[in-house]
Amino acid sequence: MSEVTTVKTEVSGTDFHSQYMESVNAGDTMPLFAARVGLKVGSAIARVSSIRGELRKKGATEEEVNKLFPSLTRVAGSGRAKSKSDFIDALLAKVR
Repeated sequence: MSEVTTVKTEVSGTDFHSQYMESVNAGDTMPLFAARVGLKVGSAIARVSSIRGELRKKGATEEEVNKLFPSLTRVAGSGRAKSKSDFIDALLAKVR
């Protein structure tokens, strides 16, 4: 049986912010940023959200928060909403 080992990546706040801003300037998406800092996407999202929340608690305005941590380029949608809509329409057509 193989043993599973977890490697925890530590990124200082200063490095995290610096890499985040580089990703913003490069037009990266969250998955690209997460890879840049060696974190899982969910962990990177949670850390950014946590930092933004702490900034707000300390009295930062939304404008200040957005200057410090602007949004990264969004990943295009998967198209599931359209296929779900088509599926729902097909179901309704069966009963009508």
